[in-house]
Amino acid sequence: MTEVIDREGVAAPARNVENASRRVYVEGSRPDIRVPFREVTQVATRGVRGDVPNDALRLYDTSGAHGDPEVTVAPDTGLPPLRTPWITERGDVEAVPGADITVVRLRAPRELVQARIMAREAGRDPQWYLDTAAYLFDRLEHAGVEDHVVDNDDRPVAQVAADVLHVGLHIPYLVSTTFFVVALAAVFGVWYASEKTLSIHSIFTRRREVFYWAAVLTTFALGTACGDMTAITLHLGYLSSGFMFAIMFAIPAVFYWRFGLNGIFAFWFAYIVTRPLGASFADWVGKPASVSGLGLGNGRVSLVLAAAIACLVAYLAVTRRDVQDAARAPGA
Repeated sequence: MTEVIDREGVAAPARNVENASRRVYVEGSRPDIRVPFREVTQVATRGVRGDVPNDALRLYDTSGAHGDPEVTVAPDTGLPPLRTPWITERGDVEAVPGADITVVRLRAPRELVQARIMAREAGRDPQWYLDTAAYLFDRLEHAGVEDHVVDNDDRPVAQVAADVLHVGLHIPYLVSTTFFVVALAAVFGVWYASEKTLSIHSIFTRRREVFYWAAVLTTFALGTACGDMTAITLHLGYLSSGFMFAIMFAIPAVFYWRFGLNGIFAFWFAYIVTRPLGASFADWVGKPASVSGLGLGNGRVSLVLAAAIACLVAYLAVTRRDVQDAARAPGA
């Protein structure tokens, strides 16, 4: 094994690992593969007949290029593409000239991250974790100035995916809304063709449960795309969009109450509108004023809504007010 040392070790051992260690590289399966280690000088063991020297302790170094004092990493260019020659020399891939990569960074609000740390470290001192999180936030904001950012504040995967399609792939909200409408119609069509009902009161088999969750996830994505389309593409703003969806939400209730609208259709109509309705008002409260919001922060809104949902779920679990008699359940 060939060793390549990149810095001089200190002469006198010390208790500080940084001062008593040096970065060394061990050659791997080929000359251009170098495995980094941290070689730590150990203090001699005291014996009756004098001190007995100890061999240096070699630890695997996980700091990457940042742990090498001879390497400078620029935030705007990043690390050099070390693996490119290893991949191209295999001869089983082809480089695409002019290909570009769009970086979409999922970001959780600071308040939400801090709350998670406080909950995880309950009963212990969380300050080190809070300081580290703050440091990483600052570094990411500096290094990722040209990244496309999507907030991932405890939202379902389908909602985040809808935003990634728009932000990362530049797909207009009108196109993504149309796509998810077709996808949801397909889910309902296959569900009804297979089970002859779309009633949630008939979900007592694994297959119907799969259909239900497919509809729910597609509804989340559709609601996100539709809400952003009305607020951003149609320039209605979040508050006006919220009022519009509130009116749409009331339509199936009125028609079910006064005109005997089919209960299953009324439920799914209201359920689909629930997502853009809630998101529009939440975005209006949390988003900055530059995009028609109040600027209270997505983290605070997420925490408040999460607490409210937890209370409502606990209330229903205790009172069972949401449980209907199977004989009286509409469309059962």
